[in-house]
Amino acid sequence: MNILDIKPYYIISQEEDSVFVGNNKFLEFYIDDVPLCEYIFKKYNFSIFDTAIGVGALGWFKSSAFEEKCLLKQLLKIPLTEQEAETKVKYNNPNPLKEDIEDFLSYYKTEEIWIYLSTCCGDPVCWGWNIGVIEKNDTFTWEVDENITFEFQKNAYVSTLKEIIKIIDEKNMPLKDAFDW
Repeated sequence: MNILDIKPYYIISQEEDSVFVGNNKFLEFYIDDVPLCEYIFKKYNFSIFDTAIGVGALGWFKSSAFEEKCLLKQLLKIPLTEQEAETKVKYNNPNPLKEDIEDFLSYYKTEEIWIYLSTCCGDPVCWGWNIGVIEKNDTFTWEVDENITFEFQKNAYVSTLKEIIKIIDEKNMPLKDAFDW
């Protein structure tokens, strides 16, 4: 079984005009003490951060506490309420139709979860990396791609993610503001 942890991560940019200047930190998923992005780098021989295209979805400079909690709940396979879905949809559309909310709830239930996003806008359509999350009786499995898979003991996995939700709730702020960077 793998061990999941979530810790601050910094991108060191060598380019002065890099989009990372000022936007170079987020919370990264560490698996067996190795950042998830390094597993991807080793497999594909590139960094998702080389061309300023990606940033982690937790703690990035434009994320809100609500959006981060939605991601964590998605990783835990906890359904969103209709009210939570409406709040999420209203970030992009102040007057959503009922169908917009239903579409989002349907999308939210998929096994593909966006954990890296476009640095400039946070929209996975612009650029992003998703993982599949499968819950079984005693485990959660992450499918990063067809050759990178991690299996976590359910109780430890749930405890790790719920601890981050607790930080958001207690500090009542997004993760970018909740940690002493």
